[in-house]
Amino acid sequence: MNARWSKESGMDQEINAALAGIGTRLRSIRAAQGMTLRELVEATDISESTLSRLEAGQRRPNLDLILPLARALRVSPTRSSRPP
Repeated sequence: MNARWSKESGMDQEINAALAGIGTRLRSIRAAQGMTLRELVEATDISESTLSRLEAGQRRPNLDLILPLARALRVSPTRSSRPP
């Protein structure tokens, strides 16, 4: 395998690090707004199981999840992926 393809680029590492921490930040933002997980489920139409796994870091987020969550929590999509 080509060494160039076997290592993550700096950009890939940054993206993976940002995605890895989204669940913790989403939980923090949701709690700060006094919103329950159930209320977030109702506001986003994302299943409770998916949201729970996301917040626990067991599911990697994608734009189909990030955008409705950002809208429901009234934050920019980039805020949910930056450290608090």
